[in-house]
Amino acid sequence: MTFQAVRRGVTSMTSHDSALSVSIQEEKDSLEAWKKLEKEQAEAAKYLAKWGQKEEADIQDVTEKLFHLNEKLSEIFASFVERSGGLRSNLKEIRRTEEELFASKKRMKELEEKVRSGAKAGKPVGTMELELKRIEQDILEREAVFTCEKREKLQQGIYMKSDALIEMSQKVQIIATYARYLADQIPQGSLAPGQQLPPYTGTPVTSRIFSDACKALRDYSTNSGFPALPSRNATVSSSSSSFNETFKEALERNEMIPFEALTRHGPPLPDAGSLNDDANLPQPTLTAAGMPHATFPHTGIVQNPRTSGFKGTMPGGFS
Repeated sequence: MTFQAVRRGVTSMTSHDSALSVSIQEEKDSLEAWKKLEKEQAEAAKYLAKWGQKEEADIQDVTEKLFHLNEKLSEIFASFVERSGGLRSNLKEIRRTEEELFASKKRMKELEEKVRSGAKAGKPVGTMELELKRIEQDILEREAVFTCEKREKLQQGIYMKSDALIEMSQKVQIIATYARYLADQIPQGSLAPGQQLPPYTGTPVTSRIFSDACKALRDYSTNSGFPALPSRNATVSSSSSSFNETFKEALERNEMIPFEALTRHGPPLPDAGSLNDDANLPQPTLTAAGMPHATFPHTGIVQNPRTSGFKGTMPGGFS
């Protein structure tokens, strides 16, 4: 028997409504799991950045910005835990009222038994009968109020948790989108033995990406709904193609192994209708074999990673 099963059994024995008590306990455990996730993903990002500090300039820069982006993700998870706890709080209020009513009904039954026993024994029971009627009337009135309050509190709690889920998921989408934009700044290709990486000049680009991510999070509003995510081309503007294009041109000038760009493996990222200044740039598509094409930013070069023929090893783990 698992610890969880034992705990549920104990919870069931200490409450007249075991299912509600178990639900409240499980909600608490769920929130604790989110707190653990918040800490663990933050640690993972921190140590990825530490590893990046020992690598080349491009990896240093991208992993550092990714770390700061993950700090925002931790804030999102913490906010979700705080807001979604409203359901558990409301369930606890419902349980407290139910337990008070249960205690009153138990008292009423005990009094009914005393009235029957006293009447059978020929004892005066007038005072007890008046008390019994008062308790019965009190219970009826409280139950009438509680019937409505229970539904109101349950609905409000579900609303709070659902709204928290919606906000978290949409903010996480913002984080994930801009994390992909950061990943786009890691150059891909081949180097000849002994060939050096060209100077990295992408820091202004990654700084702009992080700045845009922060702005998107600030602009988020649960009242206006999920804001349209900016297109990759709007965030990484024509002036920000720096390092990837410099890398390609440097290889071409040295007449080394041709550089074949590979910057994105997944499906196209969402575009904002108002930010399509560079809409003519090609987006990744799936090949017949099911592998995604990758588009080099601002050049239109499309390459299938399965057939591109990447060979050789580049310093810092590129291949």
